[in-house]
Amino acid sequence: MSNEAEEIEFEIKPLLSGGYRATLHIFRLGRWWPPDTRIRASEREAMASITARLVLSGFAEAYEWDQGIEEAEGH
Repeated sequence: MSNEAEEIEFEIKPLLSGGYRATLHIFRLGRWWPPDTRIRASEREAMASITARLVLSGFAEAYEWDQGIEEAEGH
């Protein structure tokens, strides 16, 4: 078992042509892995894509959907 640090970075950027680019960077086993980039129609879909990829990679969710839903209902 390795004691290598694991780190993640993600970004969601709007595209001029419409939609959003969701990019996930993972540092694992002593190196940065190639970025995983997806194009999604909405910011919410982009965040869902990042969260799904994090869960599949063994990390915790990046966004708590229940909290976001509650915040949206409160407005």
